[in-house]
Amino acid sequence: GDDPEVLSRLGHSIRLIGERGEAMMDFVERFRSFTLLPPPQLKEVVVSEFIRDQLVLLTPGLQEKGIRIKTETNSPDLRIQFDERQISQVIHNLVSNAANALAGADNPELHILWGREDRGSFIRVTDNGIGIPEENRALVFVPFYTTRKDGSGIGLSISRQIMHLHQGSIELDSEPGKFTTICLWF
Repeated sequence: GDDPEVLSRLGHSIRLIGERGEAMMDFVERFRSFTLLPPPQLKEVVVSEFIRDQLVLLTPGLQEKGIRIKTETNSPDLRIQFDERQISQVIHNLVSNAANALAGADNPELHILWGREDRGSFIRVTDNGIGIPEENRALVFVPFYTTRKDGSGIGLSISRQIMHLHQGSIELDSEPGKFTTICLWF
């Protein structure tokens, strides 16, 4: 018969399967965007102009959060071969992570530094936010690892994949309660 108890349990199960299915589709969609990165379309980019263009897009959101932005370079004429769309995605990931780390910080500041060193050309993003404890540092590049409720956990892993496609690398340095620096090496 139509046992209301059974029907209610059934209704609950169907809802649960629906929610799980949606979460699964969401996961699959994110995973697909993660694994299907096209090969970079390299072109020579004047880094100072590239950073300036990125900041046009990013500054309003950062200022709204009271975050000060400092830029600095040791080689104003630096040019690097990279895919502008992909590296701009990386910069947006890094800045978005930094902005989250700066929530509630005193004098929140974001520092973007680029230039050349013996190892090569680099772009570095530093924030004076909460920092990352040592035991989490290895995990931040793992796909879908996140400490944020609304985080997808793919920002840094995609960023690392993009840097690998550029024959480059991405490095993290952090001190809890003081700063986090992510450096892109080309």
